[in-house]
Amino acid sequence: MTFLNIPLASTQTRLALGGGGLVAQAIRRASLALDPYVPRWDLDFRDLGVADSGAVRKGARILLGPGAPPEDEPVVYVGAGVPLLARVQAVWYVGGRRYGREDRDRARHAHRLLPLAEVGLEVGLRTSLLEVGARPFHLVVDLDVLDPVWAPAVARPAGLGAEPRELWKAFEALRASTLGSFEIRGLLPGRDADGQTARLAAEAVRDLALLVWGR
Repeated sequence: MTFLNIPLASTQTRLALGGGGLVAQAIRRASLALDPYVPRWDLDFRDLGVADSGAVRKGARILLGPGAPPEDEPVVYVGAGVPLLARVQAVWYVGGRRYGREDRDRARHAHRLLPLAEVGLEVGLRTSLLEVGARPFHLVVDLDVLDPVWAPAVARPAGLGAEPRELWKAFEALRASTLGSFEIRGLLPGRDADGQTARLAAEAVRDLALLVWGR
């Protein structure tokens, strides 16, 4: 499986990968070792009609690094922190466990904070989807939501994070959702000597796309 060298010219393209820089390159490289077929869902990534838009983010439904969330869509942010996301009408922070008092108060007042200390990832994500309703939304998955044992190469690793199986179980909630686009962020390739974190990122791209658009 590879996210590389897939032509954009095809009229059958249903998905587009976007994102430039070292993060996107690392995820694309890691995708070379992935099997495009996922037996547990009987779905194949190659059936999605994927196109790689390189560094061009406009119109992409999958962003391989930090991108600009659609201004007219709510955002569901899965990560350890609660960073400020500008120009969005609503944000649900799921899984947050690393934040200061001001960040916490801002997130609770202006948006919706569903911390791991209170709810599990799956419950948090399902709650945010219920509140989003039928509106298309943008999903941000920051890899720092995972424990550093599993994803050490992130900008600000924090202990007591989720295991990959917890995150993937939470992803199941997206199967019948109105997800319009998503991005994978937080990877620091310079710290990822064995490629472990990049592989998890590539698996997340494959599995999220299959769950939502592989029907």
